[in-house]
Amino acid sequence: MSMRNEEPLEEWLMYVELAHETSQSRRQQGERENRAALKELARAIKATSGKIDFSKVRGGYITRFRGAGLAPKDTPEAQRIYMELWERGGAGASYTGAGLLEGIALALSPATVPFWQQLLDLTKPRDRHALQRRIYAMAALALLAIGKEDAPAETAIVESLQHENEHVRELAIFYLVWVMMALQKEPGAHVLAALAECATEDRAFGPRYQARSGLRMLDRPLPLENEDHVYFFNVQLGKHPATRLIGIRAEQTLEELHYAIQRAFNWDADHLYSFFLNGKLYDERFEIAPPEPDLGMFAFALSDPLMIEDGDDEDAGEDGDGEVRTTDLVEMIAGAKYGLVSDGASDEAGDEDDEDEDDGALLNTATAQIGDLGLRPKHSLRYYFDYGDSHEFSVKLVAIEPRFDDDPYPRVFEAHGEAPEQYPSYDEDWEEDS
Repeated sequence: MSMRNEEPLEEWLMYVELAHETSQSRRQQGERENRAALKELARAIKATSGKIDFSKVRGGYITRFRGAGLAPKDTPEAQRIYMELWERGGAGASYTGAGLLEGIALALSPATVPFWQQLLDLTKPRDRHALQRRIYAMAALALLAIGKEDAPAETAIVESLQHENEHVRELAIFYLVWVMMALQKEPGAHVLAALAECATEDRAFGPRYQARSGLRMLDRPLPLENEDHVYFFNVQLGKHPATRLIGIRAEQTLEELHYAIQRAFNWDADHLYSFFLNGKLYDERFEIAPPEPDLGMFAFALSDPLMIEDGDDEDAGEDGDGEVRTTDLVEMIAGAKYGLVSDGASDEAGDEDDEDEDDGALLNTATAQIGDLGLRPKHSLRYYFDYGDSHEFSVKLVAIEPRFDDDPYPRVFEAHGEAPEQYPSYDEDWEEDS
């Protein structure tokens, strides 16, 4: 087990709310017990060199379930122990480290901001847990920005929008928007400018797309890119040799692209489907599904906002083998909208208006316009059709050109190879075998 939960901020915010109802004596007892655990960890680290089997360190376990995190005065020692643990490694090191980070975060000490910034840059060869660590660090900064309205913590998140690692930039966008929504805070001009720069200039697709989503959530949507231009997508079903080049205008939607693909391959468009904008199937963060009642692949389930896969993030370059997988940004921030942080009673009519506006920020294939997705040439989408037969189409953007005619779009510009059958003659084979 590598981490205790996936996206920690939601649980941390609920814990902070519940902590107000915990008696002072219970909190103090919890802090003493966590302090004792901290001493056990320090003793184990001092007693040996090299890697440590932390599963055998009795009592060296920091947990909020004692009724408290760490006391603020204990956070410097916890930071020191975490860095030692990170350097040494060993069995149970990641899980033990996660407890340390959670304890430090729940101390809500503004003095920890430099530590969280340090974790964002921390790296070593074959660091399989870099992404998890960065999630905890960014969530902790957001907790300080929300729970303490700590300006340096918010500034640290904004500065991370320029981080060299694209996963850090994505996380910074997500948590920054969460902070703005949780505090019901009007974003400053510098915040909007930074998000707009990510949405239009970032070299990686993920931050571009998430920034555009975040700006919609903040009711500051950007205009369409490449208006009155045509996007040309090369579409192919798996390794089947047939391809179709489809042109579609920037103003048109993924739903129109869906039907264009179906027509291009002479299929019936009679099943559910989803687009995965980063080309990775099952990555909920980038899934756009049809509007109700044609729900997308994962719309029926409430999943953890972040699901982490272990990987060698640093060795594999900026993308890494580890992946941050999340639901759509607007779903992830729903906790802030639905009462994790409340400023008291609100006007019922106003709530209804807000709900309507929020619904507009949730993209589906009928509302997601091609020019609003932050796509660039050579980028590939995954079009997943028929959840039973699981047809996976690659949809590669090959060019964006000014519109040069008044003919209808979308349409096929090139067709190579005979289209694959939607329903191969399995039934006939079955009847012959019978």
